[in-house]
Amino acid sequence: MSEEKLVTPFQTIDGLEVVSSAEQVFSGLVGDLLADVGLTMMCAKPKVGKSSLARQLAVSVAEGEDFLGKSVKSGNVLYLSLEGPKHVVQQHFKTLGLTQSKGRVTLVHEHMPAQGELGVEKLRRTLDGLKDVRLLVIDPVGKLLRLAKSEN
Repeated sequence: MSEEKLVTPFQTIDGLEVVSSAEQVFSGLVGDLLADVGLTMMCAKPKVGKSSLARQLAVSVAEGEDFLGKSVKSGNVLYLSLEGPKHVVQQHFKTLGLTQSKGRVTLVHEHMPAQGELGVEKLRRTLDGLKDVRLLVIDPVGKLLRLAKSEN
């Protein structure tokens, strides 16, 4: 049997059913924008400000300051800056007022291994060695996973 025949469609839920179901209390890392646990990805075309927004989020979490008008739970951040010069990140964190008075930002700025699974293993071992990381930023995730550049 071909691999293509093993692929099943996504399970779907009607939007009205979602809206009509009982509300659950949501407690997020950033108000009702970003959950305490789980995966959130920010995707957009190059040069629209994703890295700047991610750095602001990292500093807001480390400092316990509001982000986009939403309250933030403070904590430690691991920030993987996988492209661009380190001095740009350094200057941006300084401009954003990073003091680490409540949480710490730990920066990784290096080339990733050629095999994506090795990069993921390095990340796992790094996280194992750090305490209470509340936010992980991988900027950009394609560099960690060694994804081929997409055409769009």
